[in-house]
Amino acid sequence: MNQAITSRFPSQEDGLVELLKRFLGGNSNLAVLSSAARTASTTSADFVSNGFRGLHVFLNVTAVTGSPMLTMRLQGKCPVTAQYTTIATTTAAITGVTCGQWIIAPGCGTASGASLNSAVCGISIPQDFRIQIIHGTADSVTYQVTGVLIP
Repeated sequence: MNQAITSRFPSQEDGLVELLKRFLGGNSNLAVLSSAARTASTTSADFVSNGFRGLHVFLNVTAVTGSPMLTMRLQGKCPVTAQYTTIATTTAAITGVTCGQWIIAPGCGTASGASLNSAVCGISIPQDFRIQIIHGTADSVTYQVTGVLIP
């Protein structure tokens, strides 16, 4: 039997998270952007959702110079044209040291807005997507972006 298929069969010792990872196709943790000082907008590599429907993104800003203004975007990739469309954008700019989070998911209740530390509800992430950090100024900002896919 194909090893990829066999590895998806549940066993009695499996917890719910492990079962979901197996059936939905893999690891749900994403290293979006490694920690680095940046002065210009940055785009992550493409990610594949593998059937996961939501995304929990963490932005860890550890150092700033001047008065930076960062916003975050989720972009989906069209499977036909390979062009990107912005699906969601944080509305309030990140201006200082913080560890913020952003949830994009289909069934998370009522959204309190699209600012950092809020949720964007009623949408699913596309099969192919990427994260962009948009710099509103040329000031140096050191940050890292990670994510967790949500079933």
